[in-house]
Amino acid sequence: MKRPSAIRQRFSNAETLTPGRGNLVGDRVRLARQRRSLTMIETCQLIEQHSGYAFHQSTLTRIELGTRSVYDFEVAALSLALDVDARFLLGLVPDDQA
Repeated sequence: MKRPSAIRQRFSNAETLTPGRGNLVGDRVRLARQRRSLTMIETCQLIEQHSGYAFHQSTLTRIELGTRSVYDFEVAALSLALDVDARFLLGLVPDDQA
């Protein structure tokens, strides 16, 4: 079984992943949110609107900073709210395919 650090290295992209981060998703969430010119509060509102999941700004902040892990259902909620492929958030597809 691969260790999390090996998986992180395998699926990370040097341009979108900050070294030493706790998750792959945070940088890509911030990138997708900023591309849509959304504030964190607007993003949280979209998450609740699209998935019914109450997402707090502090949670989103910690995810973007890489200090909080992201559950699978949160990846789905974020991808719906930000209108991006969940595989992009997970670092499985390049930025230009998102």
